[in-house]
Amino acid sequence: MYKFASTCNEKFFEGLLCFVYSIKKHNDFNFKYYVIDEDLSEKSKVRLKNLHSNVEFIKPHFEKYENLNTKTPKHLIPSLYKIECFRINEDQLMICDTDLLCLGNISHLFSFKEDFSVNNLMNENKKEIYQVNDNRPDFSAGIMIARNKYLGENIVDEIISYIGKPESEYHPYGDQPVLNTFFRNKQVRYFDRKWHAYKRYFSDNKNHFKIPGKNVNERIKCFDPKIIHYAGIKPWLGQDNSDDTYHHIEKIWKKYYLEINE
Repeated sequence: MYKFASTCNEKFFEGLLCFVYSIKKHNDFNFKYYVIDEDLSEKSKVRLKNLHSNVEFIKPHFEKYENLNTKTPKHLIPSLYKIECFRINEDQLMICDTDLLCLGNISHLFSFKEDFSVNNLMNENKKEIYQVNDNRPDFSAGIMIARNKYLGENIVDEIISYIGKPESEYHPYGDQPVLNTFFRNKQVRYFDRKWHAYKRYFSDNKNHFKIPGKNVNERIKCFDPKIIHYAGIKPWLGQDNSDDTYHHIEKIWKKYYLEINE
């Protein structure tokens, strides 16, 4: 059985609900989902359990994140609660953001033997395995696959100790620079971006990442993303995009969301 974990509050609940639904839609494996419950209502928890019964809700240790010596903006302090996912003592755990959508079979992500697997923050990977002393690129904390070596109470306390260190204090990414600092001198595996593709790869009117294709439909088909990360503006919050437009990729999310209530 595969194991997933995310932190979630009411603002991001619709994203989590849709992600869990999309996993079930495209995968026939059994899985358990741990939810670090910041402030979820009983109604929301029942909705999620009705969609997928194998869910466990865990309250974060809020006290560990109070009065931290950190320049992290106050509105991003809750992002640090993602560190609580590393407290879950499993053989292997996929730690995820909640603004994701699964578009295919993702069992490959659980096949890695390394103790920690991620993908490059923005660019193509130059190699798969970065050893302890390698100068590796920063990774995205949106999807991380951790094995037991990096799971447990002592690991959480060690990661928290990196909060406030100068090298992990750049604005505005919350948990991401802290985790990059913690894993700086450790072996890390990088997987292909199609397993964790940012929404910004698929703008309606711009092609910043030079993905082959005459239009957004062709670029999506060529890239073959298995998970889309809706970083930035969230499709369930109904906000407009100011520069690039992402109407097509957001319509895909909304299609899945509507299916939940059919």
